Amino acid sequence: MSQLAHPVPAPASAVDRPATSPRSGIKPGKLALTAPREQAPAVSATGQPLPSALRQEFEPFFAHDLSRVRIHVDQPAHQLASRLAADAFAISHDIGFATNRYRPDTVGGRRLLVHELAHVVQQGATSAVDAEKMPKTLPPAAERQADAAALAYLAGRPGPALSRFQPGLACAVKTNGGEFDTDSYTPTNVPPKKGGTVGKVIGAHISLKFTPNDLVEADLIGTVQSVRTLRATKAGGPVDATSFPSAHKGTMALGKTDSDPGRVIDQTDTGTKKTPNTNPLYATDAKPGAIPKTLTEAVPAEETTGTSAGYGKDGFGEHGYRKKKSDGSFEIKTATLSDSPRRSIAYAKQEWVQTFEVSALALSGPLANTYLGSVEWGWKCDAAGNATLAPPAIRLISPGLPSSAFTDAAKKWNAAKTVKDPKSKKTLDTIDLPLPTSATETSNKPAADRSTGELLVSLGAVDKTLATAKDVDKNAKTLEKRAMEQTLATRQTLIDVKVKKTEDWTGADEVYALLSSGSKRQKTPVKSLNDGQSGSFALPLPSLMPINGPISVQIFDEDTGTFFDQDDMIVNMPWQSPYGAIRNTRSLDEAEYDVRVRFNK
Repeated sequence: MSQLAHPVPAPASAVDRPATSPRSGIKPGKLALTAPREQAPAVSATGQPLPSALRQEFEPFFAHDLSRVRIHVDQPAHQLASRLAADAFAISHDIGFATNRYRPDTVGGRRLLVHELAHVVQQGATSAVDAEKMPKTLPPAAERQADAAALAYLAGRPGPALSRFQPGLACAVKTNGGEFDTDSYTPTNVPPKKGGTVGKVIGAHISLKFTPNDLVEADLIGTVQSVRTLRATKAGGPVDATSFPSAHKGTMALGKTDSDPGRVIDQTDTGTKKTPNTNPLYATDAKPGAIPKTLTEAVPAEETTGTSAGYGKDGFGEHGYRKKKSDGSFEIKTATLSDSPRRSIAYAKQEWVQTFEVSALALSGPLANTYLGSVEWGWKCDAAGNATLAPPAIRLISPGLPSSAFTDAAKKWNAAKTVKDPKSKKTLDTIDLPLPTSATETSNKPAADRSTGELLVSLGAVDKTLATAKDVDKNAKTLEKRAMEQTLATRQTLIDVKVKKTEDWTGADEVYALLSSGSKRQKTPVKSLNDGQSGSFALPLPSLMPINGPISVQIFDEDTGTFFDQDDMIVNMPWQSPYGAIRNTRSLDEAEYDVRVRFNK
């Protein structure tokens, strides 16, 4: 999937982790191994074949028959893409697009289409798919290959070899600070030995990872997870009763009058040998004689072999980083989280729902105490006793700061005490999470997915906040501004001119555009256009930055006859905030031009 997007599987919530023996005596992932696959979300039965011109272009590139490919740009596809927080997704031979994301006539649109076509080829475009056997997600290798295919196409290189993967939903979620992805994300459904649904174990498993992007320099990055667990107390009743693994955990959760009743920071009461867990970072686990007092202590031991490789010796995850080396390059490690929450059905038709928010947090280095984005995952169980993923793929919550409900739960954590330490017989202070005081994100989308006009307008608001922001607020807005500026550096202003009637009665007009913003002025090359002819011009947006007001758009017919000749202005119009596409309403100097100005995104 693209934004680029991938669904995420994870291990148990810290609140109810199926841990190694120190926690519960159950091996991590045991339930997930026996859980049946969840069906992939469905697209509508309708869909358009890949246009013949595109087939002729892409079939040689992939060396693959694309006749069964179907493009979905209808409302169901838009809705599913929105649920997945993705620009596009591929399931078997079906490719669905978010609103206004199917644009094969643009460079970005071609890249997105090639990426999804690569997923089609990986899954076998000509093969029928048994939805019952379809995995929830494609593995990370599939996403990397799809990215490589898109880059090869844009560079004019031959298509790379693509491995075959069992059909599934491909999707990863980008933030301003990096990208969340999953190695697995599956529902758990383990029926009782005697049959029926009472006593059935239901839940989910996720193996989630976060990779920082090139805006991030951090010596340590951890993950923090909040969770809300709700159940029905009678068949057919509302699913609104909170549930906690311990009475103490319930005291740390948001109450009935709070923003999200039942939500709590997901960390078990105790670690090894009942040592109190003071650290809220999900992957950490307290050990006797080594109770952490800061967020950077109790770093999880890395696991490099076996099925838990990359997810820590304790099986809950590992911290990551993006460290600068002496030669100026960076060493990068993904932060991971593994979770396998599960519950048991107590009576016939009992329903459950569990939702999680995972936030990546820079712990040390230049970006210490900066939130790098958050995603949601979870599961629900219906009255028939079937557990399914909800959302069906990890979903973006925020490109930077976590949600207000997460923040409220973190405040409760910061104010709480642990259970008693068996050694000292005393409760301990929890380690505080860094929290914003007033800052919020200007959008729930990462900068790369926002329109140019929206970014230009929001940049002013971010600058205003930064003038007085401190601590976590300042860190958050600094990251957001850097992400916005990095994105704007890739954007262009596009000017389309159709000459209906020239200004020069002797022949073609020599047309160019002149754009001005403050003291910045940029002129396009000249194009010779006669009656009925059209031309397109492009200017890099950075050449006009900073933009703090209207952009002046002027279209000229260049005169090159004598020294005293001046270029004739044909169109003169202001481009006002919020900088949506504009057209001229009149032309000057007896010419007739149709001019459209817009950004490339």
